[in-house]
Amino acid sequence: MLSAYKDYWKKYFRFSGRSTRSDFWWVVLANVLIGILVTMISSGSVVSALGSAFNNGNQEQAATGLAGFTVVFIVLYQLLTIIPNLSLQSRRIIDTGLSGWWFILVVLAYLLPWASLVALLSDAYHAANGSGTSNSLWLMILWVIVEIVLLVINLTPTDAFGRHRS
Repeated sequence: MLSAYKDYWKKYFRFSGRSTRSDFWWVVLANVLIGILVTMISSGSVVSALGSAFNNGNQEQAATGLAGFTVVFIVLYQLLTIIPNLSLQSRRIIDTGLSGWWFILVVLAYLLPWASLVALLSDAYHAANGSGTSNSLWLMILWVIVEIVLLVINLTPTDAFGRHRS
């Protein structure tokens, strides 16, 4: 796991080459564990802040500061991992034997949630003004389909699609 996670950071900008299934899923596991750890720390600080608020203690500021720090940490970590996640996914697609054009699905997987949010806000605006259009549902359905296809690709063994077979 540690070697896959080190490679994840060493190959920050490397969009060519290969990443095996195990390399990919070890990184996913490491990122999930980091998320769980940060969430536990954040949850503990929020509970502590609520307890201090009920007891009128001075710990409220410290707990609130810790909660704020964890939110900033999560946002910074997510921003920091966008490029290595994209490069890892690109190498994983190549490893399965698919063309690099399949990387378009990865880009869609990052963009569709934002497009869905904009469409949802637009739908809410139109609903408030009496004209009802629903674009956000179709974008969300497309996003789910893209994510399922990427999951299948990520679960596929090396050269399963035969592009690199000898």
